[in-house]
Amino acid sequence: MIDPPDFGRLELMERGRGGGGDGRNDRFAGFAAFDETSDDVAVPGLAGTFDIHDYIDEEAPVPGSDSNSACNPYGQMSPKFLSFADQSRGNRPDPLPGRRQAAGSSSPVDLDETVITAAALPTPQVDNRSTNRRSNNLSSNFTAILVSSRHILRERAKEKQEKKTKLTKSGQSKKYNPSLPDPKKDDGDSCTARCWPGFSFFCTCLIPSCLICKDGKAAKKAWREKVTIFEIMIVLDFVFLVIFGAIPLYFCREVTPLDDYEWYQTIIEPTCLALNYVMYGILFFTAGILLLQCMCSLILAAQSLHMKMGYSKFVKSSDCRQKRMQQDSAIMVMVPCYNEGESELRKTIKSILDTDYPQENKVLVVVADGIITGKGEWMNTPLHLSKILGFKVSRKDPGYSYKSIGASGENKASVYSGVYTAGRKSLKYVVIVKRGRPEEKDSPKPGNRGKRDSQLITCMMGMLNRVHYDRRPCELDEVMINALNNLEIPPTEIEYMMAIDADTRVSKLSMSYMHRYMQANDRVLACCGETKVDNKTASWVTMIQIYDYFASHALKKSFESIFGCVTCLPGCFTMLRIYCPDDVRPLLSSDNVFQAYSRNDIESLHDKNLFHLGEDRMLTTLLLKHFPEYRLNFVPAASCWTIVPDSYKVLLSQRRRWINSTFHNMWELLKVRTLCGCCCLSMKAVVAIDMLSTMILPAAMLYGLSFIYVVFVAGEPITQLTLILFGIILGAQVLIFMVRSRVDHLFWFLFYLVVGLPVFFFILPLYSFWNMDDLSWGTTRQVADNKKPASASSPK
Repeated sequence: MIDPPDFGRLELMERGRGGGGDGRNDRFAGFAAFDETSDDVAVPGLAGTFDIHDYIDEEAPVPGSDSNSACNPYGQMSPKFLSFADQSRGNRPDPLPGRRQAAGSSSPVDLDETVITAAALPTPQVDNRSTNRRSNNLSSNFTAILVSSRHILRERAKEKQEKKTKLTKSGQSKKYNPSLPDPKKDDGDSCTARCWPGFSFFCTCLIPSCLICKDGKAAKKAWREKVTIFEIMIVLDFVFLVIFGAIPLYFCREVTPLDDYEWYQTIIEPTCLALNYVMYGILFFTAGILLLQCMCSLILAAQSLHMKMGYSKFVKSSDCRQKRMQQDSAIMVMVPCYNEGESELRKTIKSILDTDYPQENKVLVVVADGIITGKGEWMNTPLHLSKILGFKVSRKDPGYSYKSIGASGENKASVYSGVYTAGRKSLKYVVIVKRGRPEEKDSPKPGNRGKRDSQLITCMMGMLNRVHYDRRPCELDEVMINALNNLEIPPTEIEYMMAIDADTRVSKLSMSYMHRYMQANDRVLACCGETKVDNKTASWVTMIQIYDYFASHALKKSFESIFGCVTCLPGCFTMLRIYCPDDVRPLLSSDNVFQAYSRNDIESLHDKNLFHLGEDRMLTTLLLKHFPEYRLNFVPAASCWTIVPDSYKVLLSQRRRWINSTFHNMWELLKVRTLCGCCCLSMKAVVAIDMLSTMILPAAMLYGLSFIYVVFVAGEPITQLTLILFGIILGAQVLIFMVRSRVDHLFWFLFYLVVGLPVFFFILPLYSFWNMDDLSWGTTRQVADNKKPASASSPK
């Protein structure tokens, strides 16, 4: 071995080959100063120095050592995880991204794969054709420098390995924090859980089990619970129609055939007077709620206008780019997909690419929920993604195991990463494809575990939970961390996660608006934007949904946002804060949310509707429950467009899932003790009224039709006060249209009143409650037949 030279500082010049995600070669020349007496290496162009020990794999096997433990993936990367997940491209990681910002990425060269990582010190490459004087002067000493550097690094690695071996034998080595125990069901509602099955059996005791066309004891139990809830709904509707419909409209008219009877004058007239006061009270309450919602909507509209004007001035400022590089945080854009086709995926990815948020600080994470081929598609969803983003998919791609939800409890997934380029714009991406276990290769949906499992993989409770709490990562975690490090966005630096559906198109400024809103309000845990209908005129089914989407955001979410308690953060367009900026305390990836959201003991009908059909609402409820000091707000300045069902059958299937999950989630919200307000003037009271109104919607529809008949057909006079109250109810919404420049919504509002009300108020609630035990997605997301396309790649 050649001894190190006597001079104290060596200058090395690196000329590496390009190894970027697009496969093009580039050249980079830079210098690093290395001190043999110090652990630091100074890199010109970068502030400060970096410790060379940070890039030495301390746990890699050293000759003469018996240690074979894997390294900590958060700081040091084992050689077996030092390559991109896309093995076909031969991409290599770059732990020194700052040295390559000026001239693109460069593939480091391994010095000693058994001792140091590829990033420790790249082997200098001499270009004999170069006329650079410094290169020619250094080329003569290249061999000595290389051997000396290897000698120093090898000796230091051996010393650290020996020291660690001693600590291991003495039991003093650093260990990961213990893993969390398996999540269990909350015992807070144990009394209700014990009493409800008995009550449901009592309400359906006249129906023997042999007549229930369900397989299994659990399915028959769920059927009885469903029938019990449906019976309660019918009873409430009947009572509402009798009290507020039959009695007022028949007995309380000015001229009735019972006026001459004494019992009518002594009993019915006081009753009618009391009901009259109650009806006026209900109308006053409804008009007051609508006026309050309109006021909240106007306040948020003014805030939105102020935000747009402030951001416009910020963009036009001379030092805008410098400020954005200093202020903008790293954002993970999480897109779960199932059976979407190329057109939907390409539209969503293009909209994310076109956002004005700095491309250096955003990364797209797409989770393909199994190898699924949508109905009418010739390729499965992972192949569509590979075609759009440009990575290669092979049957031989490795699958990395992780703990999943579901009966099996285990799954395997492949990871692909790189940079998607379109013109002058680029987008960093990580694609996770669930492949399933080997025995699932003949299944029509291998690897499919649901949307909640996709969320658990990435941000919530999965990789980032183990990163923030320093717990032992799984195989998939290590590969994902490596991929993010390669893209120069370490997991510990990701402050926000933006959830977008695979059929959603976001506006250009939406990401910047939501980020600036959360940066200015540290107490905001999550915020959502306004979702609009993208296919407005596809059919009459899409046309009746336009006003429904507008009212749910401009009125309901605006009202909830003023009080900081948005009860549903839609998964199609929401930004969430991952950790607290003050003390770096995990928020979205906290242990409390993790254990509650990753439950795998979903047995009752109530829990299945919460976790299988209403993941987004359940996550919102958990955030409200565990972080009462934070706010969940609505940002109308940010907007997106989504594809809504265009056929009646698909609408029934979608709204069945939404109505049932909303009903069960409202029951969970009533248990949250930290909602704002007190007694009747609280969000709990609002939730209770929503829950009751959901069950009496069919009766309200019938009452409205009978009221129209009595007034406009039978000619019954109507009081002036009643006209004023109805005018307030309708005029408040017209005012919102005018102020928010949505004049076209006047037509959609009238179309909703004529065509949409019978569907949303009568058909959908009855259909949903009767099919509450149907936990499938129905016709919303259909897949192809069991015959797989020739181009589909099966799991390994």
